[in-house]
Amino acid sequence: MKNGMEKAEVEKILKSIEAHPLTQKIKEEEAAKILEERLLTAAKLRQAREEAERFIPQYEADLAKAEADLREYDEGRTVVLEKANLAKKKLAEERGRLDREKSEAEGALLGNYDPAIDEAIQFFRDRHEALLRKSPNKQTHEGGTDAYTLTKKLTTFSSLPAIRSALGYCRAAIEELEKAKLIPELDFDRIEKLKVGIPDTEVYTEVTTEKPLPGINADPRSLLPSDNEMEWSLGKLNEKFKKIMRK
Repeated sequence: MKNGMEKAEVEKILKSIEAHPLTQKIKEEEAAKILEERLLTAAKLRQAREEAERFIPQYEADLAKAEADLREYDEGRTVVLEKANLAKKKLAEERGRLDREKSEAEGALLGNYDPAIDEAIQFFRDRHEALLRKSPNKQTHEGGTDAYTLTKKLTTFSSLPAIRSALGYCRAAIEELEKAKLIPELDFDRIEKLKVGIPDTEVYTEVTTEKPLPGINADPRSLLPSDNEMEWSLGKLNEKFKKIMRK
């Protein structure tokens, strides 16, 4: 009984509070705030929908076009790569085939060339060795003096240039004969012409220089090389030739 009365009293108080103007004002303010937030959210939703309707289709179209272009590019790139790989493969196969054929042909030609070629090569090697051992001849003649320059004219005749020319000729002949091993038919006349075509080593080259008079400092660079210098040059040529022959 007592509890029932207390409950009724509480409900009466709550109704009184509910009906109080302050409570109503608070409710109205909360409702207004909620409404304002909802209106703002609804405006954002509407703006988002409008922008989506305006921009999304264009973006989708751009994306679709880009994807189509990419597919077309990939397809074209694949075709180009396939063609390039095929061309590379054919090139490697053809190059390998030609190299094999070339090697086989050269091997066959080098296996049965005329022995006269080796005989001619040995001829020029022997001649080359003999030329390397040959000492150049030199003759020097003194001329008149020049009182203005205080020098004396020297005319030197040397066979060194002729020897060098003959050495170079022999090396070139050996190289030509090595290549002749790959020629089907040997040209015997050419070999004979090579043999008789060795330059004459007794041809003298004239060199005119000026020698300072006694007591005048000489410029050694203006003088012809000495015999020792000439022999040293020939020795260097011999070493170079031997290196070439060992290759």
